[in-house]
Amino acid sequence: MDETRIYTLFIKYQIDKLSSSEYEELKAWLSASDENRQTFEQFLAIRKRNLQYEALKQLDADEAWNRHAQKRCFLHVRRWALRTAVAALLIGCTWIGYHYVTYVDTTEKSLAELFPNHGSKQALLVSDDGAMLSQSDSLFTWLDTSVQSGQMQELNRFQYKNFTHVKNMNEVYVPRGGEYSLVLADGTKVWLNARSALRFSYPFDSLRTVYLDGEAYFEVAHNAAKPFEVKTEENTLRVLGTKFNVRAYKEQPYQVTLLEGKVQISNGIDTEILVPNNQLNQPSEAKTYEVIPVNAKLYSAWTKGVFEFNNASLKDIMCQLERWYNVEVDYATEDLKDIRFTGSILKNESLGYALEMIQKISDVRFSKRNERVLIEKK
Repeated sequence: MDETRIYTLFIKYQIDKLSSSEYEELKAWLSASDENRQTFEQFLAIRKRNLQYEALKQLDADEAWNRHAQKRCFLHVRRWALRTAVAALLIGCTWIGYHYVTYVDTTEKSLAELFPNHGSKQALLVSDDGAMLSQSDSLFTWLDTSVQSGQMQELNRFQYKNFTHVKNMNEVYVPRGGEYSLVLADGTKVWLNARSALRFSYPFDSLRTVYLDGEAYFEVAHNAAKPFEVKTEENTLRVLGTKFNVRAYKEQPYQVTLLEGKVQISNGIDTEILVPNNQLNQPSEAKTYEVIPVNAKLYSAWTKGVFEFNNASLKDIMCQLERWYNVEVDYATEDLKDIRFTGSILKNESLGYALEMIQKISDVRFSKRNERVLIEKK
């Protein structure tokens, strides 16, 4: 079972949306090895700790007691039904799922109707000779003003080495509401997030250099003779072969999160070397770096169909959702941007679904005004 499918089953279990067949699929995967069970146990432990804290701090005492009584009854039924070792792990997550799947009133239901927006796989591919190729949901169309009908290719993943032999600079641009993955000529895999652009030459020169505006996750092919560089507006990251996530949007601080290997980041004033599960941040308008320990997998989860937020501000969360769902957001008051949230959201669900998830365990509510998302206090 691939990682995307595993993540999907984990999150669907968390929000109590597993079908009978999916439950059996998850149960079989857990039974396959101790490593699988340990992975799931860690997943549950993190969510249980963080989401209990986030949910409980929003409840008054009476409401907390009522939910506690209902929860005890719910857990009693679950324990009676699931008595195997695997089931014991699953029970640990029912508290989390319960707080995500509380009763939905008519206001919350209307969010799904008000915001049916979905993201998709799409990109504009431009070579230096002027050729442009538009991709949307795995269909490729040549953009040529001299030809009325486009040439279509059914491809699941674009591999640039098979597209052109132009040796000059080429660019892949992903608009708002999209994401895209590609394989460079050296075998390096790149996932581009919404509203991001990647420029690079084909073939690479003495250095394998790419230029990034936005966010991307890299799995760099090892080549000791040719280091790999990721250049952004102010920073240069250099590696030989590794896995890391780079966020370089102008409206957010520069951020590098390392999963495997080692990377060096420099801006001409400061230089840092990261090891796995370290994250580098460069606050806005600052020239020095800050390095903190993190669970690095959370920051690349978007490549596997999941948004993972760990004590993230509402402002950062909505920046991500704005780009993925191609929507604009307004805040009733500035202090709303600082509200913290921990949780997981499936990217293949609608914007309304994502907003419902946040609204249920926070003190904010969402509505639609002038085709924009309005955020207010409850």
